[in-house]
Amino acid sequence: MREVSKEKMDVFIKDYEKDIFKMLIALGYDRSEASALMKMYHPQILKMAGANPFSGSIVTAAMAARIIKQEVENS
Repeated sequence: MREVSKEKMDVFIKDYEKDIFKMLIALGYDRSEASALMKMYHPQILKMAGANPFSGSIVTAAMAARIIKQEVENS
């Protein structure tokens, strides 16, 4: 497996988080709610992203947003 630089990983995570944020907006949350959810679910988002930007995320951003929405609705 290729070694991933911190800079590449940071860009990968930032892009992934932006995509999830956009999906949360599309799912009906306003910007402040989406931002709060992103902070609250940050550890889970990192796990869903995975550790290898070369192969993409483990869970797509759209599915990650749906998972977050489902967890919010079930709690």
